Amino acid sequence: MKIWLARALVDRQFYLSRYQDVALAGVDPVAHFAEYGFRTPMRSPSHRFEKALLAGSALLVAVSILFGVVRPDFLDLLREHIITLQGRGRKLRPFLYLMVFRIYAAMQAAEVGQPLTIARIYADAPYAEARRIIAPEGDFAFTDPDVILSEQAARHRTVKRPSLWCATIDQA
Repeated sequence: MKIWLARALVDRQFYLSRYQDVALAGVDPVAHFAEYGFRTPMRSPSHRFEKALLAGSALLVAVSILFGVVRPDFLDLLREHIITLQGRGRKLRPFLYLMVFRIYAAMQAAEVGQPLTIARIYADAPYAEARRIIAPEGDFAFTDPDVILSEQAARHRTVKRPSLWCATIDQA
């Protein structure tokens, strides 16, 4: 059944040009898609299928959320779709897709283990004589990233950077 479906979906030329690893391995694109196409990251069998995936990416994400499945590739499709729509001048409601990203982040956070406790390390601590300066203090200049749906230009900033140091702490 899988190979029959793959034969119907796969455009051999598109698949081999899109996925160089398959072309270099000399693997049959239909057999490869039948075996690996729907695994993470999902591979598109044809240009038409890829357009349909992008158009239906919001539905894919919604269904995966309903079933509690975390598929970063579905979220990547939604991001790409949003960026494409913005490039066409469409105004989108940021609340909707920000909500989706937050739900996904919460689902992924449930899979993360417990963090270690934080130990405060500071320059004038008792072990200060055991520390060595790696880089002196100075200025750090950067440009803010562009914000989706914002019309404000990215700002250039400069902040003071403290010295970078390391210390050997006995019985840590």
